[in-house]
Amino acid sequence: MGMRRLDGADGFVVSDLDGLERHGGVARCAPKVLADSAWLLARCATYQFASLELPIGGASVGVNAAGDGRADGVTAAVSALTGAVGDGLFVDAGRGLTDGDLAPLHALDGRPPAYHELRSTLTGEGVAAAVGSVRPLEGASVAIESLDEVAVAFAIAVVRQGGRVVAVARGGDAISAPGGIDPEALASVVSSGTNLNDLGSPLTAAELLGTEATVLAVGSKLGAIDHEAAVSVAAGVVAPIGWVPVTTRALAVLGRREITVLPDFLALGGPMVASGLTGPPATGSEAVTAAAALVTAMVGEAAGAVDDDHPSLVLAACGRAESYLTRQGVELPTSRPLG
Repeated sequence: MGMRRLDGADGFVVSDLDGLERHGGVARCAPKVLADSAWLLARCATYQFASLELPIGGASVGVNAAGDGRADGVTAAVSALTGAVGDGLFVDAGRGLTDGDLAPLHALDGRPPAYHELRSTLTGEGVAAAVGSVRPLEGASVAIESLDEVAVAFAIAVVRQGGRVVAVARGGDAISAPGGIDPEALASVVSSGTNLNDLGSPLTAAELLGTEATVLAVGSKLGAIDHEAAVSVAAGVVAPIGWVPVTTRALAVLGRREITVLPDFLALGGPMVASGLTGPPATGSEAVTAAAALVTAMVGEAAGAVDDDHPSLVLAACGRAESYLTRQGVELPTSRPLG
């Protein structure tokens, strides 16, 4: 494990697992990116790569910039990271950043342009496949706690497979529409800024978490569901549309309530089929099919590994990733990717 400050920029990069040639993960920008959260995201990436049996360590980049200084701060950070990308680092745009911000790095990291163009779509499709691995989407009702491009792709996949979206939140707004919400209308909210409140009846954030739905998709922030919020969750399945949305204590509460929590490092793995890291990169409609198949297989393998030592899907998935790292002679991380 290592952390270094960026030369000439206010930021840092952390890398998980020493001795590996490549590291990858998420880059974020905020007025102050916390190192602890960066370490957690790097660990998530490590477990995703290990689940795919890829000898790649996790990484995370934090850029501290805001307001009038944001553009210059991001530009300086990208310049400072160029050498690291040449040495095997690759990162996706996380909160506070866009693919445009990181385009100079993406051009150097060896992944095809289609990966970045398809990333949101393949992530949403993968989450839908993860849900479908534990509960058919036909007839399912879904509440979405954080509306963004990934959530829109997830909603499109849900409706295509016979489910409906019955509640959605974005920022400080939340609505309920038991009859279902058109995913294209949600796409318009994200892309054009149309008013979410026009699509249903108003809800509070707490009411949305307690929506009587088959699936609750959550991902507004790390730890979006803590142990107190977990008590009110009414869905039978919690699906991640962002990294580490459930805290460790919440995972225990949900487990006792027999609510299935899907592992984020599996459910968010759909874009890997377009990365060129797992084989020839998939493109177009083939990538959508491949993303669903990949995530379905990973979740299915984790489900088959649930036992007394790994009594939940999340813990079974962690155990499978750790088994791969052990076979590779890599010293196991000191902690799991749990918030």
